[in-house]
Amino acid sequence: MGWDWYYSNKSTNDAHVVADLTAQLSPLLKNFKLVRGTSGGRTTFFWTRPNGTWVYVKVHDRKSDDPGFRIRVGHYLAKNVHTVKPIAFTAAQRDALTSGLTSFIKLGSGDAPNDFTAMRGQKHLKSFKAGDFEAYDGAV
Repeated sequence: MGWDWYYSNKSTNDAHVVADLTAQLSPLLKNFKLVRGTSGGRTTFFWTRPNGTWVYVKVHDRKSDDPGFRIRVGHYLAKNVHTVKPIAFTAAQRDALTSGLTSFIKLGSGDAPNDFTAMRGQKHLKSFKAGDFEAYDGAV
């Protein structure tokens, strides 16, 4: 599970975010081991417990996002419990799927060597932030 936390004061600096994180989360995670580091120049915190429970926090990149952080909370499981076994395709089904995907890719990437923007569809976000992975729809 994860979410982003934003500060309403847009002038909040990273040092304040880090101090706030430390003050608010460290008391709640007393029995966790903390590893503090950086990822892509951004401060990270990774709290873990021997039972597989973890909390990961990464401070937002201020070049492309508002002040705040992304927090993820999880628990490692002993074995995968939510897996979907692949369907066994017949040779004809596999060939038809491969052919269909090949046609779709050729249609969408015909101009790619010269101009990737031709593959881009309508912009669907008013503003682009670090956590947004698809600012444009695909043309195909």
